[in-house]
Amino acid sequence: NQRNLTNNPASDSKPAWSPDGRKLAYVARDGDASIIVVVEIATDARIELFRSQTNVPIDLAWSPDGKYLVFLSGGQLTAEIVPTDGSKPARLIAEGSPSFFAWSPDSANLLLHLGGHTVQGGRMSLFQPGQDMAHPLLGDPGFFQAPAWSLDGQHFFYVAQPPFGKPDPTIEDVKSEIMRVTAAGKDPIKLASEAKSDLRIIRSPVSDQIAYMVVGVDGYGPLKLVDGGDLTPA
Repeated sequence: NQRNLTNNPASDSKPAWSPDGRKLAYVARDGDASIIVVVEIATDARIELFRSQTNVPIDLAWSPDGKYLVFLSGGQLTAEIVPTDGSKPARLIAEGSPSFFAWSPDSANLLLHLGGHTVQGGRMSLFQPGQDMAHPLLGDPGFFQAPAWSLDGQHFFYVAQPPFGKPDPTIEDVKSEIMRVTAAGKDPIKLASEAKSDLRIIRSPVSDQIAYMVVGVDGYGPLKLVDGGDLTPA
């Protein structure tokens, strides 16, 4: 039952399934251009969503409702969005490298961690389809990768750096705190705290339990779990 979807396996890459499993988005080369194509599996119908001779797209992610595709492109890894029906061209929505993002379950919000740690000018931003650009939400991100939405989409989890309290912090002052806040960035609840660490977090697919990896000055530490559900702000 093997089937070739493309004729150039050396250049086609980074496939991403649509939420309903009926379509596949992928990055390909067409001459000197990088393109994003969506193919309908049943009919082999294809739509080109993006084309650039200078910016190579990576990290394709469908919105849960299947209406949008968000991706990073260019040397600065700017975030762009494009309707998956090809009705409008892709457009820039956020700048700041590195960039990590997560769609809310209802596709109403795209959460972005932009620019790294707070001392590097990092920030949490929120984009809603229909807006021109993502708007800043929180300015205290710590060392972490992608944020995560709660199961109901009413809250999200991210790693924060608490205030340093002095102008020239050192590694001894670095602390990573897993926080739960509302979708508007309010009512913070601290779930866990690790000193001198970079945390990698991921939410369970069936609950608000958070698994996280501790990466400290001595390398990789333990894998831990923390419950992020049914909590009341302090």
